Amino acid sequence: MPEEYVVEVKVENEESLVALAQTLNEVNTELKQLNTSLTQFQKDTLTTARAVQDCAKSMRTITREVAESVKALNAQNVEAQKSTKQSAQLASASQRTTKEVKSQTI
Repeated sequence: MPEEYVVEVKVENEESLVALAQTLNEVNTELKQLNTSLTQFQKDTLTTARAVQDCAKSMRTITREVAESVKALNAQNVEAQKSTKQSAQLASASQRTTKEVKSQTI
């Protein structure tokens, strides 16, 4: 809400009145420029806020996808460990069988 200001001016002569009018016009021009700058700043701030919201949404999506990937990799790791254990057991059994076959053929 704009504030209103009341200024009392005692003008001694026409020259002072002209100078005052020029000064007021300059002040008015500067205020318009400031208002334009403020309006642009508000637009830029809104654009930035939207970009930050989009970024936060993307980060949440990425975080969720990473968590899902980690979960899948953990499951694959468990399966790989089981497979490695089974391979070791098969290798051990194969060695025992080979040893038994060799001992029987001698």
